[in-house]
Amino acid sequence: MTINQEEALYNFLDSVNGVFELDDAVSYIKEVEPARTGRLATEVEAFIKLQNLAFSAGKQRWLSRRCFFAPLKFVISPSRLELVNGILFPGHRCVPFVNPILLPQEYAFFWKGSPVQFTTTEGPPSEFYPFYGIFGEEYAPQYVARDNDQNEEAFNNDPYEDPPEVSVKTLDMRNIYRETSFVPGPRQAGSPRPSMRLL
Repeated sequence: MTINQEEALYNFLDSVNGVFELDDAVSYIKEVEPARTGRLATEVEAFIKLQNLAFSAGKQRWLSRRCFFAPLKFVISPSRLELVNGILFPGHRCVPFVNPILLPQEYAFFWKGSPVQFTTTEGPPSEFYPFYGIFGEEYAPQYVARDNDQNEEAFNNDPYEDPPEVSVKTLDMRNIYRETSFVPGPRQAGSPRPSMRLL
């Protein structure tokens, strides 16, 4: 598959509702990117299986990750550091609910119908790695480096040592924490559960 065909497949998986067949995905991709379609069905099937992009629903039938997890809700418990600083690290916290091709800084969060703005947080890379751990401990530096061009440059200066400081995009949660009276510690049973929508 070409890069454009891969992107078309990801777009298809984001838009499909319910179980889909291999032919549905192939037809969609052909409409968007008609180049090199001779072995497309075989390549699409192999790519879906290799990347675990969808769950098998029978022979050449799948349910996308979005459809599989859509009815579920997930909870992010902000750490004391995040509450004190009025931020939230998206990092790996939205796995497996999001498209795996997106980087955490590409997510969109909404609170009461309005987008939550991003801000930046500076510090040594090792402080940020735990927020990317589910992607794999060995990949955490890559996620931090890919957050912005300055980080990539800093990591490339010395491939054997982490830079002394980097910046990562975090959600600006000051008003939300204040409005909802978030406090550090475990949630109490029956306590209100404010929600944010993720796109």
